[in-house]
Amino acid sequence: MTRGQQIGIGLAAILIIYLLMPAAPRQVLSTAPRLAQAFTPLAPLAGQPALAAKIPVKVNPFNLSVLGAPTITVAQIEAVLQEYNSPAQGHGQEIYDLGVKYGINPAICLAFFIHESGAGSNLAWAGRKADGAYTHNIGNIICTDGWRCYGRFRDYDSWSQGIDDWYKLIAELYIGEWQRTTVDDIIPKYAPAADNNDEAAYIQAVKNLVQSWQGK
Repeated sequence: MTRGQQIGIGLAAILIIYLLMPAAPRQVLSTAPRLAQAFTPLAPLAGQPALAAKIPVKVNPFNLSVLGAPTITVAQIEAVLQEYNSPAQGHGQEIYDLGVKYGINPAICLAFFIHESGAGSNLAWAGRKADGAYTHNIGNIICTDGWRCYGRFRDYDSWSQGIDDWYKLIAELYIGEWQRTTVDDIIPKYAPAADNNDEAAYIQAVKNLVQSWQGK
């Protein structure tokens, strides 16, 4: 083999090596676009609300008025009382009619009754007497002069009397005298934190209940 042939072979080998060396980097780099394309569907998530925001948490920032037409029917009231195994079952019509009479949404009354005592079914409710009878005090209204009382709370002769007095208290005192017409305004006075009540939780519970019965 002549020297010229050796040089030619050497140059050919160098050329082959040169051509082969970039091949590996090109293959690696070429995966980048494919990788980016594979993740493209995730890109829109960056502009979307956080996942937690999509979870249907019950939050009601609106200021719920207690005044107005009923947002619940008599049948719904009875169904709720039955669901809670309430001793006041059968008095749904009165809860509804007295709400209309006083211009207060009966759904508000029912929500208060549930929050205060589980609609009378809570075994720890102060309205349960030792002999198995009830005070019929749906809103745990505190005792005042002129009323028969059981412990700290008023003691009524019947559910009808207890329901009527709750509406009367809200209509005449909270709305009429104190000008408190919303759940947010009434509850801090009705069930203040000073009496170991969680005002925010109470407000939220009433709003959630009232809203849950709408449109059913």
